Amino acid sequence: MGSNIGYTDSLPFLAIFFKIFSSILPEFFQYLGLWMFVSYLLLAYYTLKILDIYRINLYLSLLMLGFVLTNPVLIFRAMHPALFGHWILVAGIYFYLLKPNLNQVHWKNIQLSSLIVFSALINPYLFAMVFGFSIIVPIKQAFFDKTLNPKKIILYPAFIILIVVSFWYIIGFIRFGSAVNMNVGNSYGIYGLNLNSLVNSFGFSSYLPSLNKVSDYQYEGYMYMGLGMLILMFFSVVYRLYSSFKHRKPMQDGRKYLPLLILSILLSLFAMTGTITFGKNILFEINLPKIVMQLGEIFRASARFFWLSYYLIFFATFIYFTRSAFPLNLKYILLSILIIVQFYDIKPILTFRNLEYGSYKTPLDEEKWDAIFKQFDVICTYPPFENHLLSNMDYQDIDYLALKERKPITNGYVARDNALESQKFKNGLELELLSEINPEYLFITTANHLESFRTQFVKNTINITFIDRYYFIYSKNKHLPQQLLDENNHISDSIRRIYSEQSNFQECKPWSLVDSNLVYNFETIYSNDMVLKASGWAFFENANNTQFDSLFVALSNDEKCYIYPINKALRPDVNAHFKRSDLENSGFNFLILSDSLVNQVLQIGFAFKSKGNVITYCPTHKLINDEQIPKLTTALINNNSNVNFNLEKVLKENTSIEISGWAYIPKQNSAENTIKVLFIKDNQIFEIETEKIYREDVSQAFGSGFNLNASGFKIKFRANSIPSGIYQIGIAIFDLDSQKYLIIVTNKILENHN
Repeated sequence: MGSNIGYTDSLPFLAIFFKIFSSILPEFFQYLGLWMFVSYLLLAYYTLKILDIYRINLYLSLLMLGFVLTNPVLIFRAMHPALFGHWILVAGIYFYLLKPNLNQVHWKNIQLSSLIVFSALINPYLFAMVFGFSIIVPIKQAFFDKTLNPKKIILYPAFIILIVVSFWYIIGFIRFGSAVNMNVGNSYGIYGLNLNSLVNSFGFSSYLPSLNKVSDYQYEGYMYMGLGMLILMFFSVVYRLYSSFKHRKPMQDGRKYLPLLILSILLSLFAMTGTITFGKNILFEINLPKIVMQLGEIFRASARFFWLSYYLIFFATFIYFTRSAFPLNLKYILLSILIIVQFYDIKPILTFRNLEYGSYKTPLDEEKWDAIFKQFDVICTYPPFENHLLSNMDYQDIDYLALKERKPITNGYVARDNALESQKFKNGLELELLSEINPEYLFITTANHLESFRTQFVKNTINITFIDRYYFIYSKNKHLPQQLLDENNHISDSIRRIYSEQSNFQECKPWSLVDSNLVYNFETIYSNDMVLKASGWAFFENANNTQFDSLFVALSNDEKCYIYPINKALRPDVNAHFKRSDLENSGFNFLILSDSLVNQVLQIGFAFKSKGNVITYCPTHKLINDEQIPKLTTALINNNSNVNFNLEKVLKENTSIEISGWAYIPKQNSAENTIKVLFIKDNQIFEIETEKIYREDVSQAFGSGFNLNASGFKIKFRANSIPSGIYQIGIAIFDLDSQKYLIIVTNKILENHN
């Protein structure tokens, strides 16, 4: 499936540049260390350039350099190499403060524009932070410095947008109409800036404690100044107030700084979001304009946008102090003492990573992992796209070993993913685990997820081995070297014995006590031969869901009823959706394997046992082993464009036809929409009601505030259920507003030759 380099935090500009020389570079060459080293040099360079504008002597400038190069926010960002380029922000400040003459102004703006374009090829956050300089620098030059024709103000930002969009499109960072959703729904505000951030050490101080925050997600707002810098700020403010009152010293004309101040304030407000917090308290919330919310969901780690203000505070404090009336020797002494205080204070953040020199070695048994990986074409971590499989961020070690063997793998860090393709892959993988797995797939999983492989254990189609507390599962058609299997045979045999038994059903007579007030949703459901797998949620509409202490799935017909205990799953999202506080344990998921399911048409229901041992039976509309047949209909075909849809699969295979996809009506929740598939040929129209499939990815991609989770559908029926011929496929979806079916005829064709 893959992901664009821009979503992996891998610095697209450098990735493209070094790709040119890949044939002559070492096999495990990496450029992140080089980037961080150059970033340090450029941060030092532009810091000295700014101080030179204010004619600060070299020795004081070098002391200031010590503060800037070791500022806690920069050190904290060492975990995020692409965002380590703080020098780009400082360079933007430099170009703003610079006052070029009439002959230089155009060339300096080209340099600034090139810098901003370059930032777009490093990380979108950096680009968003410095793009404002393409607006405020020409404004300052035109109205304060009088060195630029005001008519040219719009020229530079327009040029930058054109170039950046072109570059992003060429390298695949953006795609118009792409299923990769750049915004993350309901995320703006989670990573907001806490008002105590400048003094909150997060535990990375030798002196000051970690202060409260609303949530751990506010780590993006780490803006600790360091004790030395805080003392310098306090001293400078007190001295400024003292000078103003005692000497009546007038304020300097600072109008030329106004555009920079406005940009800093706007970015700071965006960083704080509409949820204003101080410590662990939410002070108040503001309803922000829609465009701000949309930008916030794209740049969800919004607290980072305070970085410009952070550096402005650094520079303003230092420049004011060094230009004050203090004796020069006293300045040297005070700054020398404060930088020692600063270094000792931030020692925890400088040393806590305990980094080692030399080649990286994983905590895994690389020799065994390498030997196993060599045997397979695809490495599939299960669940897929899970980056914390057994321990925090263990994807890094597993991906490193997969990279060594040049094997594709189903996890890894990406900032944005293709939700539709990810969900399609997951759905296909779940079906494969219930039938027969690909011999070229190696599954890596943990004890918590072995239940998902129960079908394969029962059918005796897989082997299992155990290394470093991970379980390796693969097809019996694939044979591994014997030396990899002998050591843990006893563990493999125990797992096989546990999971090779069929589900333990209890047969009973259908209950007479039936409750129809059940609210439920099957998000996934699959039945085939002796397998029934489903997940979703269920609760009583007029009851407290926590009063039931046991949950069973019930499969029944007029003569028999089978019950099977199932585990509840935590679903805080159901709480949020229905605005109730007692539905967190309403989730369920189960996998049933039993000969009792074969060739019986059974209705799925739930049996709830209360604390008084009273069992309430609640049937659903779901049937297993019941084959649907398309029926002739007299529906009128009126093509309606107010339906969004995608037919992802139209498959005619042997004697069956299978169709799946999604459809929804814009600005409607999909939970109550019934979806039918139509087959149109000449004057005949056949219709078949579909089975709903949970599609959270459709909500994420197209929801815009509406719940489209129930927009997925699928059907499967015998090909001889409809006459041979070529059919055009249509979709009919029930419109809640008009209480009628909206019908759209697609361009998909079904060739059915019985």
